[in-house]
Amino acid sequence: MKLGLLQLNPTVGDFDANVSAIESAARQCVARGAELCIAPELAVSGYPPHDLLLYPDFVRRNLEARDRLVALSAELKCGLLFGLATPTV
Repeated sequence: MKLGLLQLNPTVGDFDANVSAIESAARQCVARGAELCIAPELAVSGYPPHDLLLYPDFVRRNLEARDRLVALSAELKCGLLFGLATPTV
């Protein structure tokens, strides 16, 4: 299995830019034959999110970004491993 390691510098709270960076890097890796792309810890929300995790809108946007990346994984036919903060149940 060929892995693609995504080297990113995410910005805390900038979900659109972070997802775009993940997408761009994943597309490059897939073009080079990657079957699984791996993003850094909390690449979706940026690190460290600190108390932003207490805001429902931040968590909602985080989950929306997750859904975009799941769709991207299906489109690319490549696994996409990324960590994100989720609400506790």
